[in-house]
Amino acid sequence: MKLFKKNKMYFIIILIVVLFIGGGLIYYFNISNKTNKFDLDVLFLKMTVEEGGSAVNYIKVQNTDSVKNSFAININEVNDLIELKERKFDLNPNEEKNIEVIFETKDFNEGVYVGELEIISDGEIQTVPVVLEIQSKEVFFDSNIDLFPKGQDIISGEKINSEIKIFDLSNVGKTKVKLDYFIKDFKGGTIVAESEDLIIDGDYAFFKTLNLPKSVNVGNYVLVVIIDYKDSIGTSSEYFKIIDEEEKNSSEDRIVLIIFVFSFFFLIFLGLFIYSLYSRNNLLREIQKQYRRELRRQEELIKCREVKDFGKLKNVAEKREYKREIKKVKKKRVKVLNELKRKKIKEFKRIKGKKNVKNLKRQIENWKKKGYDTRVLEKYKMPEVRDIRARVRNWKKKGYDTRILEKKK
Repeated sequence: MKLFKKNKMYFIIILIVVLFIGGGLIYYFNISNKTNKFDLDVLFLKMTVEEGGSAVNYIKVQNTDSVKNSFAININEVNDLIELKERKFDLNPNEEKNIEVIFETKDFNEGVYVGELEIISDGEIQTVPVVLEIQSKEVFFDSNIDLFPKGQDIISGEKINSEIKIFDLSNVGKTKVKLDYFIKDFKGGTIVAESEDLIIDGDYAFFKTLNLPKSVNVGNYVLVVIIDYKDSIGTSSEYFKIIDEEEKNSSEDRIVLIIFVFSFFFLIFLGLFIYSLYSRNNLLREIQKQYRRELRRQEELIKCREVKDFGKLKNVAEKREYKREIKKVKKKRVKVLNELKRKKIKEFKRIKGKKNVKNLKRQIENWKKKGYDTRVLEKYKMPEVRDIRARVRNWKKKGYDTRILEKKK
Protein backbone atom coordinates (compact mmCIF):
# COMPACT_ATOMS: atom_id res chain seq x y z
CA MET A 1 0.00 0.00 0.00
CA LYS A 2 2.97 2.33 0.56
CA LEU A 3 3.94 1.86 -3.07
CA PHE A 4 0.41 2.74 -4.13
CA LYS A 5 0.39 5.90 -2.03
CA LYS A 6 3.77 6.98 -3.40
CA ASN A 7 2.74 6.43 -7.02
CA LYS A 8 -0.94 7.20 -6.76
CA MET A 9 -0.81 9.66 -9.63
CA TYR A 10 0.84 7.10 -11.96
CA PHE A 11 -1.87 4.58 -11.21
CA ILE A 12 -4.63 7.08 -11.94
CA ILE A 13 -3.00 8.12 -15.25
CA ILE A 14 -2.54 4.51 -16.38
CA LEU A 15 -6.14 3.68 -15.49
CA ILE A 16 -7.49 6.67 -17.42
CA VAL A 17 -5.35 5.84 -20.49
CA VAL A 18 -6.42 2.16 -20.45
CA LEU A 19 -10.10 3.10 -20.15
CA PHE A 20 -9.77 5.70 -22.90
CA ILE A 21 -8.05 3.33 -25.34
CA GLY A 22 -10.40 0.50 -24.45
CA GLY A 23 -13.44 2.68 -25.04
CA GLY A 24 -12.02 3.88 -28.35
CA LEU A 25 -11.34 0.35 -29.57
CA ILE A 26 -14.80 -0.84 -28.58
CA TYR A 27 -16.37 2.11 -30.36
CA TYR A 28 -14.21 1.59 -33.45
CA PHE A 29 -14.96 -2.12 -33.84
CA ASN A 30 -18.66 -1.85 -33.09
CA ILE A 31 -19.59 1.40 -34.76
CA SER A 32 -21.18 -0.46 -37.70
CA ASN A 33 -23.72 -1.99 -35.34
CA LYS A 34 -25.11 1.46 -34.54
CA THR A 35 -26.77 1.73 -37.98
CA ASN A 36 -29.45 -0.91 -37.30
CA LYS A 37 -32.97 0.45 -37.60
CA PHE A 38 -34.27 -2.11 -35.14
CA ASP A 39 -32.93 -4.47 -32.48
CA LEU A 40 -33.86 -8.03 -31.50
CA ASP A 41 -33.32 -9.54 -28.06
CA VAL A 42 -32.41 -13.01 -29.38
CA LEU A 43 -29.72 -14.36 -31.73
CA PHE A 44 -31.55 -17.63 -32.38
CA LEU A 45 -34.46 -19.70 -31.08
CA LYS A 46 -34.06 -23.25 -29.82
CA MET A 47 -36.87 -25.35 -28.34
CA THR A 48 -37.30 -28.99 -27.27
CA VAL A 49 -40.86 -30.34 -27.51
CA GLU A 50 -42.45 -33.70 -26.86
CA GLU A 51 -43.95 -35.43 -29.92
CA GLY A 52 -47.41 -34.01 -30.54
CA GLY A 53 -46.86 -31.19 -28.04
CA SER A 54 -46.52 -27.45 -28.38
CA ALA A 55 -44.40 -24.65 -26.93
CA VAL A 56 -44.22 -20.86 -26.96
CA ASN A 57 -41.29 -18.46 -27.15
CA TYR A 58 -40.96 -14.72 -27.70
CA ILE A 59 -38.88 -12.31 -29.74
CA LYS A 60 -38.69 -8.69 -28.62
CA VAL A 61 -38.45 -6.17 -31.47
CA GLN A 62 -37.46 -2.56 -30.76
CA ASN A 63 -37.61 0.23 -33.31
CA THR A 64 -34.33 2.13 -32.87
CA ASP A 65 -35.00 4.42 -35.82
CA SER A 66 -36.11 8.03 -35.40
CA VAL A 67 -39.31 7.50 -37.40
CA LYS A 68 -42.27 5.15 -37.33
CA ASN A 69 -41.57 1.92 -39.23
CA SER A 70 -43.59 -1.01 -40.52
CA PHE A 71 -42.42 -4.57 -39.86
CA ALA A 72 -43.08 -7.93 -41.54
CA ILE A 73 -42.05 -11.46 -40.55
CA ASN A 74 -41.36 -14.36 -42.92
CA ILE A 75 -40.97 -18.02 -41.91
CA ASN A 76 -38.54 -20.14 -43.94
CA GLU A 77 -38.43 -23.98 -43.96
CA VAL A 78 -40.48 -24.44 -40.75
CA ASN A 79 -43.67 -22.70 -41.80
CA ASP A 80 -45.84 -25.71 -40.86
CA LEU A 81 -44.28 -25.91 -37.40
CA ILE A 82 -44.58 -22.25 -36.40
CA GLU A 83 -47.65 -20.10 -35.92
CA LEU A 84 -47.44 -16.32 -35.61
CA LYS A 85 -50.42 -14.34 -34.40
CA GLU A 86 -49.02 -11.25 -36.08
CA ARG A 87 -46.88 -11.16 -39.20
CA LYS A 88 -47.19 -7.40 -39.81
CA PHE A 89 -47.15 -4.50 -37.36
CA ASP A 90 -45.99 -0.90 -36.91
CA LEU A 91 -43.70 0.55 -34.23
CA ASN A 92 -43.07 4.16 -33.26
CA PRO A 93 -39.50 5.31 -32.46
CA ASN A 94 -38.10 3.35 -29.44
CA GLU A 95 -41.33 1.34 -29.19
CA GLU A 96 -41.01 -2.37 -28.39
CA LYS A 97 -43.16 -5.38 -29.20
CA ASN A 98 -43.03 -9.02 -28.04
CA ILE A 99 -43.72 -11.39 -30.93
CA GLU A 100 -45.31 -14.65 -29.77
CA VAL A 101 -43.82 -17.65 -31.60
CA ILE A 102 -45.93 -20.81 -31.20
CA PHE A 103 -44.37 -24.18 -32.02
CA GLU A 104 -46.95 -26.86 -32.91
CA THR A 105 -45.61 -30.39 -33.55
CA LYS A 106 -48.87 -32.20 -34.37
CA ASP A 107 -48.46 -34.58 -37.34
CA PHE A 108 -44.65 -34.27 -37.21
CA ASN A 109 -42.27 -37.13 -36.41
CA GLU A 110 -39.44 -37.01 -33.90
CA GLY A 111 -36.27 -35.29 -35.09
CA VAL A 112 -34.61 -31.89 -35.37
CA TYR A 113 -36.13 -29.26 -37.65
CA VAL A 114 -34.32 -26.07 -38.61
CA GLY A 115 -35.36 -22.90 -40.37
CA GLU A 116 -35.35 -19.13 -40.08
CA LEU A 117 -37.49 -16.19 -39.12
CA GLU A 118 -36.88 -13.05 -41.17
CA ILE A 119 -37.81 -9.72 -39.58
CA ILE A 120 -38.00 -7.02 -42.26
CA SER A 121 -38.35 -3.26 -41.93
CA ASP A 122 -37.71 -0.58 -44.57
CA GLY A 123 -35.32 -2.80 -46.55
CA GLU A 124 -33.38 -4.03 -43.52
CA ILE A 125 -33.56 -7.76 -42.82
CA GLN A 126 -32.47 -9.49 -39.63
CA THR A 127 -32.53 -13.28 -39.52
CA VAL A 128 -33.21 -15.46 -36.48
CA PRO A 129 -32.18 -19.12 -36.93
CA VAL A 130 -34.72 -21.57 -35.47
CA VAL A 131 -33.98 -25.05 -34.08
CA LEU A 132 -36.89 -27.23 -32.98
CA GLU A 133 -36.15 -30.61 -31.38
CA ILE A 134 -39.05 -33.08 -31.26
CA GLN A 135 -38.49 -35.99 -28.88
CA SER A 136 -40.57 -39.08 -28.17
CA LYS A 137 -42.99 -38.97 -25.24
CA GLU A 138 -40.69 -41.25 -23.26
CA VAL A 139 -36.94 -40.68 -23.61
CA PHE A 140 -34.59 -43.35 -22.30
CA PHE A 141 -31.37 -41.77 -23.54
CA ASP A 142 -30.59 -38.10 -24.06
CA SER A 143 -27.41 -36.25 -24.98
CA ASN A 144 -25.50 -32.98 -24.77
CA ILE A 145 -23.05 -31.52 -27.33
CA ASP A 146 -19.97 -29.36 -26.69
CA LEU A 147 -18.03 -28.02 -29.68
CA PHE A 148 -14.26 -27.41 -29.49
CA PRO A 149 -12.64 -24.99 -29.44
CA LYS A 150 -15.52 -23.18 -27.76
CA GLY A 151 -16.62 -19.78 -29.01
CA GLN A 152 -14.70 -20.02 -32.30
CA ASP A 153 -16.16 -19.92 -35.78
CA ILE A 154 -15.22 -22.62 -38.29
CA ILE A 155 -13.70 -22.33 -41.77
CA SER A 156 -15.02 -24.40 -44.69
CA GLY A 157 -13.14 -27.68 -45.03
CA GLU A 158 -12.08 -27.80 -41.39
CA LYS A 159 -13.03 -30.53 -38.97
CA ILE A 160 -15.77 -30.13 -36.38
CA ASN A 161 -14.64 -31.53 -33.06
CA SER A 162 -17.24 -32.20 -30.41
CA GLU A 163 -17.67 -33.96 -27.08
CA ILE A 164 -20.95 -35.84 -26.88
CA LYS A 165 -22.32 -36.87 -23.50
CA ILE A 166 -25.03 -39.53 -23.38
CA PHE A 167 -27.30 -39.71 -20.33
CA ASP A 168 -29.07 -42.94 -19.34
CA LEU A 169 -32.25 -41.33 -18.01
CA SER A 170 -34.02 -44.58 -17.09
CA ASN A 171 -31.06 -46.66 -15.84
CA VAL A 172 -31.37 -49.05 -18.76
CA GLY A 173 -27.82 -50.31 -18.20
CA LYS A 174 -25.60 -51.95 -20.78
CA THR A 175 -27.29 -51.85 -24.18
CA LYS A 176 -26.89 -50.89 -27.84
CA VAL A 177 -28.14 -47.56 -29.16
CA LYS A 178 -28.12 -46.05 -32.64
CA LEU A 179 -26.69 -42.54 -33.10
CA ASP A 180 -27.38 -40.38 -36.14
CA TYR A 181 -25.26 -37.29 -36.78
CA PHE A 182 -26.29 -34.44 -39.09
CA ILE A 183 -24.92 -31.05 -40.01
CA LYS A 184 -27.75 -28.94 -41.39
CA ASP A 185 -28.02 -25.43 -42.73
CA PHE A 186 -31.06 -23.23 -42.15
CA LYS A 187 -32.17 -23.35 -45.78
CA GLY A 188 -33.40 -26.95 -45.65
CA GLY A 189 -30.12 -28.64 -46.65
CA THR A 190 -28.19 -31.45 -44.97
CA ILE A 191 -24.40 -31.02 -45.33
CA VAL A 192 -23.18 -34.11 -43.47
CA ALA A 193 -24.99 -37.28 -42.40
CA GLU A 194 -23.46 -40.19 -40.48
CA SER A 195 -24.70 -42.95 -38.19
CA GLU A 196 -23.23 -45.60 -35.90
CA ASP A 197 -24.21 -48.14 -33.25
CA LEU A 198 -22.74 -47.84 -29.78
CA ILE A 199 -22.68 -50.21 -26.83
CA ILE A 200 -23.01 -48.10 -23.68
CA ASP A 201 -23.41 -48.86 -20.00
CA GLY A 202 -24.95 -45.94 -18.09
CA ASP A 203 -23.86 -42.36 -18.81
CA TYR A 204 -21.21 -42.18 -21.50
CA ALA A 205 -19.02 -39.44 -23.02
CA PHE A 206 -16.91 -39.55 -26.18
CA PHE A 207 -15.35 -37.31 -28.82
CA LYS A 208 -16.71 -37.14 -32.36
CA THR A 209 -15.08 -35.51 -35.38
CA LEU A 210 -16.95 -34.65 -38.57
CA ASN A 211 -15.37 -33.29 -41.76
CA LEU A 212 -16.85 -30.21 -43.41
CA PRO A 213 -16.83 -30.10 -47.23
CA LYS A 214 -14.60 -27.35 -48.64
CA SER A 215 -17.49 -26.25 -50.85
CA VAL A 216 -19.82 -25.48 -47.94
CA ASN A 217 -21.11 -21.91 -47.95
CA VAL A 218 -20.52 -19.28 -45.30
CA GLY A 219 -23.44 -19.04 -42.88
CA ASN A 220 -25.22 -20.55 -39.89
CA TYR A 221 -25.36 -24.28 -39.26
CA VAL A 222 -26.37 -26.76 -36.58
CA LEU A 223 -24.86 -30.06 -35.46
CA VAL A 224 -27.59 -32.60 -34.64
CA VAL A 225 -27.35 -35.84 -32.65
CA ILE A 226 -30.31 -38.25 -32.52
CA ILE A 227 -30.30 -41.27 -30.20
CA ASP A 228 -32.60 -44.07 -31.30
CA TYR A 229 -33.42 -46.82 -28.78
CA LYS A 230 -36.53 -48.96 -29.24
CA ASP A 231 -39.44 -46.47 -29.21
CA SER A 232 -37.32 -43.71 -27.64
CA ILE A 233 -35.93 -40.81 -29.66
CA GLY A 234 -33.64 -38.37 -27.85
CA THR A 235 -32.35 -35.26 -29.60
CA SER A 236 -29.67 -32.63 -29.08
CA SER A 237 -28.21 -29.88 -31.23
CA GLU A 238 -25.53 -27.20 -31.23
CA TYR A 239 -25.49 -24.01 -33.30
CA PHE A 240 -22.29 -22.80 -35.00
CA LYS A 241 -21.15 -20.46 -37.76
CA ILE A 242 -18.96 -21.04 -40.81
CA ILE A 243 -16.87 -18.09 -42.02
CA ASP A 244 -14.31 -17.61 -44.80
CA GLU A 245 -10.59 -17.46 -44.12
CA GLU A 246 -10.32 -13.73 -44.84
CA GLU A 247 -13.01 -12.93 -42.26
CA LYS A 248 -11.24 -15.06 -39.69
CA ASN A 249 -7.86 -13.44 -40.42
CA SER A 250 -9.43 -9.98 -40.15
CA SER A 251 -11.00 -10.92 -36.84
CA GLU A 252 -7.69 -12.32 -35.60
CA ASP A 253 -5.87 -9.12 -36.63
CA ARG A 254 -8.32 -7.07 -34.56
CA ILE A 255 -7.82 -9.36 -31.60
CA VAL A 256 -4.03 -9.09 -31.95
CA LEU A 257 -4.27 -5.29 -32.01
CA ILE A 258 -6.47 -5.22 -28.91
CA ILE A 259 -4.17 -7.67 -27.12
CA PHE A 260 -1.09 -5.62 -28.05
CA VAL A 261 -2.50 -2.32 -26.80
CA PHE A 262 -3.79 -3.69 -23.54
CA SER A 263 -0.66 -5.81 -23.01
CA PHE A 264 1.52 -2.73 -23.28
CA PHE A 265 -0.30 -0.88 -20.52
CA PHE A 266 -0.79 -4.02 -18.52
CA LEU A 267 2.99 -4.57 -18.42
CA ILE A 268 3.49 -1.04 -17.10
CA PHE A 269 0.85 -1.62 -14.49
CA LEU A 270 2.36 -5.02 -13.69
CA GLY A 271 5.78 -3.48 -13.17
CA LEU A 272 4.40 -1.15 -10.50
CA PHE A 273 2.65 -3.99 -8.74
CA ILE A 274 5.28 -6.69 -9.23
CA TYR A 275 6.10 -6.73 -5.53
CA SER A 276 2.58 -7.93 -4.71
CA LEU A 277 2.88 -10.96 -7.01
CA TYR A 278 5.64 -12.47 -4.87
CA SER A 279 3.47 -12.26 -1.78
CA ARG A 280 0.72 -14.39 -3.31
CA ASN A 281 0.73 -18.08 -2.94
CA ASN A 282 0.02 -19.25 -6.50
CA LEU A 283 0.19 -22.89 -5.55
CA LEU A 284 -2.49 -22.54 -2.90
CA ARG A 285 -4.63 -20.61 -5.38
CA GLU A 286 -4.42 -23.55 -7.76
CA ILE A 287 -6.09 -25.75 -5.15
CA GLN A 288 -8.88 -23.19 -4.86
CA LYS A 289 -9.27 -23.12 -8.67
CA GLN A 290 -9.51 -26.90 -8.85
CA TYR A 291 -12.19 -26.85 -6.16
CA ARG A 292 -14.23 -24.13 -7.91
CA ARG A 293 -13.95 -25.90 -11.28
CA GLU A 294 -15.21 -29.17 -9.83
CA LEU A 295 -17.96 -27.34 -7.93
CA ARG A 296 -19.14 -25.69 -11.17
CA ARG A 297 -18.97 -29.00 -13.00
CA GLN A 298 -21.13 -30.71 -10.38
CA GLU A 299 -23.64 -27.84 -10.49
CA GLU A 300 -23.84 -28.13 -14.30
CA LEU A 301 -24.33 -31.92 -14.16
CA ILE A 302 -27.10 -31.58 -11.57
CA LYS A 303 -28.78 -28.72 -13.46
CA CYS A 304 -28.66 -30.64 -16.76
CA ARG A 305 -30.28 -33.71 -15.22
CA GLU A 306 -32.84 -31.57 -13.35
CA VAL A 307 -33.93 -29.80 -16.55
CA LYS A 308 -34.36 -33.09 -18.38
CA ASP A 309 -36.27 -34.80 -15.57
CA PHE A 310 -38.48 -31.95 -14.40
CA GLY A 311 -40.77 -32.01 -17.42
CA LYS A 312 -41.51 -35.70 -16.84
CA LEU A 313 -43.05 -35.15 -13.41
CA LYS A 314 -46.84 -35.11 -13.55
CA ASN A 315 -47.96 -32.89 -10.69
CA VAL A 316 -46.87 -30.24 -8.22
CA ALA A 317 -46.36 -32.76 -5.39
CA GLU A 318 -43.90 -34.78 -7.44
CA LYS A 319 -42.04 -31.67 -8.61
CA ARG A 320 -41.82 -30.29 -5.05
CA GLU A 321 -40.48 -33.61 -3.74
CA TYR A 322 -38.01 -33.82 -6.63
CA LYS A 323 -36.67 -30.33 -5.80
CA ARG A 324 -36.24 -31.34 -2.15
CA GLU A 325 -34.23 -34.39 -3.17
CA ILE A 326 -32.10 -32.32 -5.58
CA LYS A 327 -31.33 -29.88 -2.76
CA LYS A 328 -30.18 -32.75 -0.54
CA VAL A 329 -27.89 -34.14 -3.26
CA LYS A 330 -26.34 -30.70 -3.86
CA LYS A 331 -25.70 -30.20 -0.14
CA LYS A 332 -24.09 -33.63 0.29
CA ARG A 333 -21.89 -33.28 -2.78
CA VAL A 334 -20.67 -29.81 -1.74
CA LYS A 335 -19.87 -31.16 1.72
CA VAL A 336 -17.78 -33.98 0.24
CA LEU A 337 -15.94 -31.56 -2.08
CA ASN A 338 -15.17 -29.30 0.89
CA GLU A 339 -13.72 -32.27 2.78
CA LEU A 340 -11.55 -33.20 -0.20
CA LYS A 341 -10.33 -29.61 -0.48
CA ARG A 342 -9.45 -29.49 3.24
CA LYS A 343 -7.42 -32.68 2.88
CA LYS A 344 -5.49 -31.17 -0.02
CA ILE A 345 -4.78 -27.97 1.91
CA LYS A 346 -3.62 -30.02 4.92
CA GLU A 347 -1.25 -32.00 2.69
CA PHE A 348 -0.12 -28.75 1.04
CA LYS A 349 0.82 -27.24 4.41
CA ARG A 350 2.61 -30.44 5.45
CA ILE A 351 4.84 -30.43 2.37
CA LYS A 352 5.32 -26.67 2.58
CA GLY A 353 6.47 -27.05 6.19
CA LYS A 354 9.36 -29.19 4.98
CA LYS A 355 10.41 -26.27 2.73
CA ASN A 356 10.65 -28.56 -0.29
CA VAL A 357 9.35 -26.37 -3.11
CA LYS A 358 10.13 -28.98 -5.77
CA ASN A 359 7.96 -31.62 -4.11
CA LEU A 360 5.25 -29.05 -3.49
CA LYS A 361 5.07 -28.11 -7.18
CA ARG A 362 5.11 -31.76 -8.18
CA GLN A 363 2.19 -32.52 -5.86
CA ILE A 364 0.17 -29.56 -7.16
CA GLU A 365 0.77 -30.65 -10.78
CA ASN A 366 -0.26 -34.20 -9.87
CA TRP A 367 -3.52 -32.90 -8.34
CA LYS A 368 -4.09 -30.72 -11.40
CA LYS A 369 -3.77 -33.70 -13.78
CA LYS A 370 -5.91 -36.04 -11.73
CA GLY A 371 -8.50 -33.47 -10.64
CA TYR A 372 -10.98 -34.53 -7.98
CA ASP A 373 -11.70 -38.20 -7.46
CA THR A 374 -15.48 -37.93 -7.87
CA ARG A 375 -16.12 -41.62 -7.29
CA VAL A 376 -16.87 -40.73 -3.69
CA LEU A 377 -19.80 -38.64 -4.99
CA GLU A 378 -21.45 -41.58 -6.75
CA LYS A 379 -23.26 -42.66 -3.60
CA TYR A 380 -25.15 -39.33 -3.68
CA LYS A 381 -27.06 -40.06 -6.88
CA MET A 382 -29.66 -37.87 -8.51
CA PRO A 383 -33.27 -38.79 -7.70
CA GLU A 384 -35.03 -40.92 -10.29
CA VAL A 385 -38.38 -39.80 -11.73
CA ARG A 386 -39.96 -43.19 -11.16
CA ASP A 387 -38.78 -43.25 -7.51
CA ILE A 388 -40.29 -39.82 -6.86
CA ARG A 389 -43.59 -40.89 -8.43
CA ALA A 390 -43.63 -44.13 -6.42
CA ARG A 391 -42.86 -42.27 -3.19
CA VAL A 392 -45.71 -39.77 -3.64
CA ARG A 393 -48.15 -42.55 -4.59
CA ASN A 394 -47.08 -44.56 -1.54
CA TRP A 395 -47.65 -41.60 0.77
CA LYS A 396 -51.14 -41.13 -0.63
CA LYS A 397 -51.93 -44.83 -0.20
CA LYS A 398 -50.81 -44.71 3.43
CA GLY A 399 -53.06 -41.75 4.08
CA TYR A 400 -50.39 -39.04 4.33
CA ASP A 401 -51.62 -35.57 3.51
CA THR A 402 -49.58 -34.61 0.43
CA ARG A 403 -51.44 -31.36 -0.07
CA ILE A 404 -48.63 -29.55 1.72
CA LEU A 405 -46.40 -30.47 -1.23
CA GLU A 406 -48.92 -29.00 -3.65
CA LYS A 407 -49.12 -25.58 -2.02
CA LYS A 408 -47.53 -22.76 -3.97
CA LYS A 409 -44.72 -20.97 -2.27
